[in-house]
Amino acid sequence: MGKNTANKSLNTDATLATKTEASSIENVENVKFSHIFSQGFIVNLLNPKTAIFFLAFLPQFVSPERGPVAMQIIILGSIFIVM
Repeated sequence: MGKNTANKSLNTDATLATKTEASSIENVENVKFSHIFSQGFIVNLLNPKTAIFFLAFLPQFVSPERGPVAMQIIILGSIFIVM
């Protein structure tokens, strides 16, 4: 009797897990790409490690003799993003 109860419990748990997995897959399929992109953009924008990286890495490639420093940093940052 104990084995039957345990088997039923395992079968019920497996069925629930399968239904949960199926519903989570449906939820993933219903998410729009723009929503995922905007979430990733906001997370990276607010990530202090990204800002520290750009502040440490980009200035070595900026030369005040070549024009406005802010514009050079924007251009270099854009190139980095595209790559």
